[in-house]
Amino acid sequence: MDPAIATTLVLARHGETDWNAERRLQGHQDPPLNALGTQQAEELAAALQDETFHAVYSSDLRRALQTADAVVARQPPGMKVISTLQLRERRLGVLEGLTIAEAARLRAGAFAQLRAHDEDTRVEGGESVREMRGRVVAEVERIAAAHPGQTILVVAHGGVLHAVYRQCCGHAYDGGIANASLHRIRVQGRAWAMLEWNVTKTHAQPSSNFGGGASEG
Repeated sequence: MDPAIATTLVLARHGETDWNAERRLQGHQDPPLNALGTQQAEELAAALQDETFHAVYSSDLRRALQTADAVVARQPPGMKVISTLQLRERRLGVLEGLTIAEAARLRAGAFAQLRAHDEDTRVEGGESVREMRGRVVAEVERIAAAHPGQTILVVAHGGVLHAVYRQCCGHAYDGGIANASLHRIRVQGRAWAMLEWNVTKTHAQPSSNFGGGASEG
């Protein structure tokens, strides 16, 4: 991989929402950052303020956009967030909006499908892990192709980051991904390389990093 051509992507997970704290499945639903999540976004922005980014991309969901906006506010004037629905969390259909306990009780069949962690299982109204990874990989490679030799910030979701890890390493990531955590990869064409993973730069850490669509679903 040629560093002069390859794109370095700094990926961040959004800050916490009330739904994360409640262990509520978010998927494509759009809750905002809570007070802790806003603090995490500001601390992430401070940690990144001395880095040079050539562009900033974000999921179009509010929790990611609010996190990206906090970072951009500390970047040089004129930087804008480019939003894309292709970086959204995994769509969870009939389970979205339910807590884990509610999903197990009210949608037992769908919840069992989710817990099976089969890459091709699609919960009613949702998308499979493989489908999500396909759109995430395509979008990351599109972004990389548009910015050869540059450093790009991407703000997204736990499920998106699990998909990125799987593409880089060839196997699933079996740990949790912290809110406002940082991850670095390098992409050149179809070649992906991991540089750094799940680094926390913030002090405002919750007791749980429930993904609401990542390893939990």
